[in-house]
Amino acid sequence: EGVVDLRTQPGYGKIIQINKDADYINPSNNHPYFQTRRDDGHYTRLPRIPWLEPELNGQRWGQWIHPTTNIETLGRAYSNGCIGIRESDAWRLYYYAPVGARIHVRYDLVDRDRYGNRVVYRDIYGWGRPGA
Repeated sequence: EGVVDLRTQPGYGKIIQINKDADYINPSNNHPYFQTRRDDGHYTRLPRIPWLEPELNGQRWGQWIHPTTNIETLGRAYSNGCIGIRESDAWRLYYYAPVGARIHVRYDLVDRDRYGNRVVYRDIYGWGRPGA
């Protein structure tokens, strides 16, 4: 058919589904996997924390919001379109963002760090959206 666009899509939408027992599937070979090698080199089982599926701009892109075991990857392009978050944040979203909750996914190239310093990110998608 064609190439699947695995970039995280920005937009406005809502949570349309919560998967309490998600399967981890490798998009390169479509095989399930049950453990991951963390950035520190250790292997760990994948977290059994619910995933949230958003619909953005009327489209279901297949980009779930789910926890990552590699916190060093947060804030970096390190997924196949999904939105990786801390395990603790995934639990918060599960409890406080029910099906129907409105969301906004952004592609910001300019942001502030925790100290208030301006941070400019590389435009990995070539979309040229300056953001904040």
